[in-house]
Amino acid sequence: MVWCYPPRLSGAALFLTAAARLDSGVPRLKENPGPFRRTALLGLAILLLVVAGCSRVTLGYNAADFLIERYADNYLALSSDQMSAWEPKLEAGLARHRRDELPYIAAFFDLGFKGARRGFEKTTVNCLLNEFEEVYRRNARLAAAVTAPLLTELSQRQIRGLAEKFRKEQAGDVKDDRKGKARRERKRAEHYIKSVESWVGPLSQAQRQIVGKVAASMPDAGPAWNAYKEGKRRALIRLLSQGASEARIRQFLTDWLADFRDLPPRLQEARIGMRKSIAALFLRLDPSFSPKQRSRFAGRLRDLRDDFLNLQKHPRMASRPCGRAAADARSTTLRPPTPPAAVHCPVRMGAVSPHGRRGDVLTAPPGR
Repeated sequence: MVWCYPPRLSGAALFLTAAARLDSGVPRLKENPGPFRRTALLGLAILLLVVAGCSRVTLGYNAADFLIERYADNYLALSSDQMSAWEPKLEAGLARHRRDELPYIAAFFDLGFKGARRGFEKTTVNCLLNEFEEVYRRNARLAAAVTAPLLTELSQRQIRGLAEKFRKEQAGDVKDDRKGKARRERKRAEHYIKSVESWVGPLSQAQRQIVGKVAASMPDAGPAWNAYKEGKRRALIRLLSQGASEARIRQFLTDWLADFRDLPPRLQEARIGMRKSIAALFLRLDPSFSPKQRSRFAGRLRDLRDDFLNLQKHPRMASRPCGRAAADARSTTLRPPTPPAAVHCPVRMGAVSPHGRRGDVLTAPPGR
């Protein structure tokens, strides 16, 4: 849950990147800013636009079409005709995201809120990571569907420009990799400390040591991820140069970014190792939280849940089989998507309690 895409993600850091650093195959932003982290820009727009406070969620999400269009234009040097042809597809994708994906995101933050309030146990953390993976997969599939028609309309000149951007970014990756494992471990620890503090507030020295030890135990697979990413980028450029169909490009992006169809065994092991490390981070930190830290953590998650409900025309949360997922606390397998049942949630839009905060969402039983 600590990814960064433009705009830089800081507020949703731990929660939306801890699990993401299951190293889902999508490279780190600062190191690898290519457009396939950008395909996620549509699908993960809602996650990426959670910058530093709930008031920005609605503003960012409602401006997502403008932000994505500007980003795509700047990165791919689109013509006005290309942009005009893509805009209706982008708008349809964002409408689908608001309708179909926000219920999953709201449910994810609700699960996190309840865990933070009660205290994270092994089954809760396992369930939370499963649910994050589901949210990621769903968003990545939608991103692939909306990005594919844009990529297939690129001219050969634009494709060559994209290949050159990939080449420059890869050179930067190689340069970073050569700085050594010790530097990567130090940067990883610093990154996670900042991410945790963005959620709970300043950490004590003992808490910093916990984060540092867990970060040091994480698989050091950065160079392998970069090599894998470079191979996939080259394959994409070949497909585009050969005039592959929209359906073929969509399937390629889905296999790569959502389903990890051909992930090498070493990187499959790294994902499992990262999942175990993230679970350990939750479980080891949770008992150390002060009442103030726990209150801040739970409050932010509650507010994010409410914001993602309020963004929906008919506020609801997707009902997920969390009990079943949590029952297998030791499982490290990635569960296939499960069709949701809607839980409709009457929301007090902007209601303020006597304590000066918005009222909690009132959740109805499953069904209408």
